[in-house]
Amino acid sequence: MAKIAELIADIIGPEFSRDNVQNLANNVGSVVQKLNTTYQQQLIDEYEAFTLFMS
Repeated sequence: MAKIAELIADIIGPEFSRDNVQNLANNVGSVVQKLNTTYQQQLIDEYEAFTLFMS
């Protein structure tokens, strides 16, 4: 399982300003990007370990 660390900004109050929503969207995009790159690297590492084990 992939592990990442990301600080997500809180939206304070019942009102959603454009800046708060944009920051939250940027944070979600960052999380998605980190998960995608971490998962791809994990697949590569597992494949290399399997190949080494089988040879």
